[in-house]
Amino acid sequence: AISGLREYYSPRETRMVEYGVHPSFYTVSWQPKQEEPYFVFVGSLTELKGIPTLIEAVKNCRTRGWRLYLVGEGPLKNWVMDQRLEQIVCMGLLGWKELQRKLSAAWALVHPTKAYTGPMAVKEARVIGLPVITTAERGQSRYVHHGENGFIVPASDPDALATAIDRLAGDFAMVKRFGHTHHDSDREYFRP
Repeated sequence: AISGLREYYSPRETRMVEYGVHPSFYTVSWQPKQEEPYFVFVGSLTELKGIPTLIEAVKNCRTRGWRLYLVGEGPLKNWVMDQRLEQIVCMGLLGWKELQRKLSAAWALVHPTKAYTGPMAVKEARVIGLPVITTAERGQSRYVHHGENGFIVPASDPDALATAIDRLAGDFAMVKRFGHTHHDSDREYFRP
């Protein structure tokens, strides 16, 4: 959209303004525990959000001993549960306080979307300080910097997603470093 606008207006007069993150996320302190590794997905359990890719990636992961919490509802929930993967926990919908508690100790947000221009879950995660594993499909690639504060993988590529999860699951120092990288600028960028 911005590039289209720039055809008609000077680039100096055209900029992207993101939807801000609710102020309550700014009070959450990120404190992942090395002895409790887990990742979180937040969103609708749908094809468009990349749920089949995520499930296949979990099956392909070499690392074990961590959990993936799926926060949300959707038409693929029963299918996910039928996979009977011990690493996956379906939590359903959570209120903001419960979600914030879950995010506050997560090692990363995993968001393998095939669309969505500026997912709030990614913004909320970065405001808290979580690393993010996502795709370059839309807007989140403007604030997730590959190899700095997360990983950007191709959409619908479970092997690439599994590799990114494995890298973070096996390196708590990287998790902490990624979480802190660009954190201050992300908090400022998403301020409402």
